[in-house]
Amino acid sequence: MAGKGDKARNNDSQQFRDNYDRIFGEKKTPAEWQEETEITVYDPDGWRRNCLLGQKSFDVPITKKEFLRRCSESTVMNVIKLSEELK
Repeated sequence: MAGKGDKARNNDSQQFRDNYDRIFGEKKTPAEWQEETEITVYDPDGWRRNCLLGQKSFDVPITKKEFLRRCSESTVMNVIKLSEELK
């Protein structure tokens, strides 16, 4: 009887990235998210704290949700826009 594990999987990395983005959210660099959201990070405190824990630095692509969470821990311009995005 053939089970799910008996079938060879497609190793198409682009398809994997597309599916990952569809499920977990598109990833962009913080600079790209700043342009899209019009939120400017002046002091990336939210990134430095996470780097100390071994997590991503400011130039590594992250989801929009993660970007907004880190912005809420940082010094930013356009706090009103950040508040609207977090709703």
